[in-house]
Amino acid sequence: QPANIKLTRSRHIGVMFAVRAARPVRAASARALLLAAILARATGHGAGVWRDPHHYRSDSSLAGLRFVSESPPHELNIVGTDDGTSWWALKGRCSGLGMRNITIDFSPKGGPSDATGRWAPGETITWPDGNMWALLAAPTRAFLLDA
Repeated sequence: QPANIKLTRSRHIGVMFAVRAARPVRAASARALLLAAILARATGHGAGVWRDPHHYRSDSSLAGLRFVSESPPHELNIVGTDDGTSWWALKGRCSGLGMRNITIDFSPKGGPSDATGRWAPGETITWPDGNMWALLAAPTRAFLLDA
């Protein structure tokens, strides 16, 4: 079911997003979320905008982007799109030394309920299947395009 994304302030990471099943995500909302996640990426455990190479198409598409926030502490909210138009929302958590173990419940997408990846701050999240999400340092062209 599509998700509506709402940005709110959080004392834990500066910015967070809440996901409510409702209306489809508008391109402007996705752009706002991307900007907020990029700004917050240095303060939350695994927070930021990540590129999944298994679904990434090009810088002119949002396909393959994953937006991660942490709020409350150690609880992760993930919003993403595999095709650039249909959006999904997942839950996860961080744990371990430096909170570098990122565990996400991918079961709503047909995946494992407890996939645990390793977060290298400011760089990557590496998953057990070998997939490696790269942290975006700047907005993609899709973020900058008008709706």
